[in-house]
Amino acid sequence: MESVFLRSFQQVQIEILILEFLLLIVLPYSLKFLSYSALFCIHFLRLSRFVLFDFPFK
Repeated sequence: MESVFLRSFQQVQIEILILEFLLLIVLPYSLKFLSYSALFCIHFLRLSRFVLFDFPFK
């Protein structure tokens, strides 16, 4: 019983290590992608607002 528990505990530790490694690799790229997409969305919203609201009054 104890050996099974220890083995599962080691397996969980290894999975946590793998997850942390993946987070270390993936998180900066996903954050960069999120910031770029947010900037693009803001830029697109500003452009669409400019085209929709400012253009007819000129």
